[in-house]
Amino acid sequence: MISLSTHQIAEFFKPLIYINKLIKPLSSDTVTILAYHSISHYRNFKHSRHYTINPQLFDLQMNFLHDYNFNVISLSEFYKMIQTSAPANYKTVVLTFDDGYADSYYYAYPILKKYGFSATFFLICSFVGSKKIFPWLHEPLLPLGENLPLSLAQILDMAKGGMDFGSHTNSHRRLTWLYKEQAIEEIQGSKNYIEELLGREINSFSYPYGSWRDFDRSHQEIIRNAGYRLAVTTIYGSNTFKSNPLSLRRISIYANDNLNTFEMKINGYYDWIGTVQKMLTPFHDIRSILNLIPTKGKGAS
Repeated sequence: MISLSTHQIAEFFKPLIYINKLIKPLSSDTVTILAYHSISHYRNFKHSRHYTINPQLFDLQMNFLHDYNFNVISLSEFYKMIQTSAPANYKTVVLTFDDGYADSYYYAYPILKKYGFSATFFLICSFVGSKKIFPWLHEPLLPLGENLPLSLAQILDMAKGGMDFGSHTNSHRRLTWLYKEQAIEEIQGSKNYIEELLGREINSFSYPYGSWRDFDRSHQEIIRNAGYRLAVTTIYGSNTFKSNPLSLRRISIYANDNLNTFEMKINGYYDWIGTVQKMLTPFHDIRSILNLIPTKGKGAS
C-alpha cells in the first residue's frame, strides 16, 4: 500500500507548483507559518529530508528573510497582532519548530539570534530533559547529543534569549486515537508542565501529526478550555486574521527546499496542497484500517 504522506504529496506536485507561480497573484493580507523540526549536521538527509535540514541551509533561509525585510515573528507575537488588530503584512512569517530537539539549541537558536528573530518551539513534555532519543528517529546518539530532547537548562536559556514555547502534548499520541480523558491530560497536562517550567503562561499548541484526520472540533474545544489561544496544524496553507485560531495552517520546510522553493512556500504557491490533503484523507483512513488486518507472514495467527 502506497503511503500518501503530506511530504510525498508536496514533492509529487512540485512541478505543478512552478506553473502555479506563473498564474497566482500574491495575496497582500496573509501570514505564513513555517514548520520546522530538526536542524542537524550529522543526520542522513536522504532518509530524514522531511523533518531535518542542515544548519547552513537554515542560515541561508533566515538570511533571505532578513535581507528581503520579512517581518519574522513567533506565534505569541502573532497573537498580539490579532489582539491589537494590527494590519497584516504580506511579508509576515511565523517560525515554529515541532518536537523539541536539542539541535534547536545548538544550531537554530544561535542563527535566530544572529538575525534578531524569535520562534516558537513546541515541546513533547514527557521527553523534556531526558536522555531518551525520540523513538521515531531509529538512530544512534549523535555528537553533542543533538538528537536528544531539549534539556531544562537549554529551554530556560532559550526562553531568556527571547524564544517562545508551546505544547506538542505529553507523549505525541494522535488525539483522535485517545479517549476524551486521555486527550484532556495530553493537552491540559502539557500546558501545566511548561507553564510551571517557564513561570509564565503559554498560549500555543501544536497537534501531533496535525492533518485533517488527526483532530476534530472536540479537541479544539478542549484546547480552548485549557486556555490556549492558538493551535497549529500540518495542513498546508496561509492564514489571515479571520482564520480559525485553533486550526492554523502551516508550510513544512524540507531538506531539499532550495531558496527558490523556499521563496514560493512563503509566498503562498504551495497553499492549495491543503485541499489535496483533505481530498486524500479517506485513502489514509482506508490504509490505516488495512494495516490492522492480519495477513500471512505478518504475525497472523
